[in-house]
Amino acid sequence: MKTLVVIPARMASSRFPGKPLVKIAGREMILRVCDQLPHFDKIVATPDQEIYNCVVSAGYSAFLTQTDCKTGTDRLVEVAEKIPADVYINVQGDEPLISELALFAIDKAKKEENNYIIGTVSKMENDRNEVKCILQDGELTGISRIVYRQRGLYALNEEDLKLFGQAEKTESEAIEITRFMHIGLPIKMVVITDTPDVNIPDDIKKIEERLICQDQNQQ
Repeated sequence: MKTLVVIPARMASSRFPGKPLVKIAGREMILRVCDQLPHFDKIVATPDQEIYNCVVSAGYSAFLTQTDCKTGTDRLVEVAEKIPADVYINVQGDEPLISELALFAIDKAKKEENNYIIGTVSKMENDRNEVKCILQDGELTGISRIVYRQRGLYALNEEDLKLFGQAEKTESEAIEITRFMHIGLPIKMVVITDTPDVNIPDDIKKIEERLICQDQNQQ
């Protein structure tokens, strides 16, 4: 069965414009995300020519999407219309420390339980600013401000994406998981190790510090 990792990325982030091309320890963030996933076929889905050129110049694959996609998963819908696969894994373009082990886990879960959309959560200390998920026997039952942090890493199939793309898009459904729930598709969550992502410029320093620690541990 073919698995394709799709990495949505765009320049027009409201909190951090140009985020995918910001350099982390000298290398563009979007390339660091790709670097983390050597064992998967992958493609960056972007509406921006600058990101496309950067990715292709580095030897990775990229796909130009429409500019008006409401979510990253809507970019996956466009990719799935052109590139067939059995499983599509949505990896956020601001996860430069994403673990391949997390992708192996959700890829396996999707292939074993294809009728479920597979999402991810990570355990974390209580922080009431984070949207978290409530699970029962691994299945998503609601959203809360406690328990788990919801992660933007999903495994879907072509039919899941078709239904997602056809569903009515409301303002509240700019968060993909909300639209999945409104569609009525069952969602099973896999718990993965928490890794930092990049939301604001101050997060770059935290990532670089983590990279330095990793390099020192490997020496």
